[in-house]
Amino acid sequence: MKSRFLSEIKKIIIIFAAGLLYLIWALVTNITIPCVFNKLTGLLCPACGITRMIIAVVKFDFSAAYSYNKLLFITWPLILIPLIYSEIMYIKYNKRKIGYFNILIYIEIILLVLFGIIRNII
Repeated sequence: MKSRFLSEIKKIIIIFAAGLLYLIWALVTNITIPCVFNKLTGLLCPACGITRMIIAVVKFDFSAAYSYNKLLFITWPLILIPLIYSEIMYIKYNKRKIGYFNILIYIEIILLVLFGIIRNII
């Protein structure tokens, strides 16, 4: 269990550090990764606005965060909470209990596709 714990903690720290460095970069330089889908098509992809949303959340400006990407702002707990639970189960019991997590992922993908279509029509 200890080796699994250390291994998972290392992965989480690397991911968190990369995200934090990107966040600091975006805050300091105001330069972010552009949306390739938007650049190629001129349309908003389902994830457009996620960087601005996260920056707004970090600044505790939740109304702005909501306006940047309404769907992801509302549904992020659907993904984050089961993901954390899955990590805990893996560390404790060496099993990832994510059966319903897959269903949530499929639901999120369907919602994102519909959101992407609707946000470009309206």
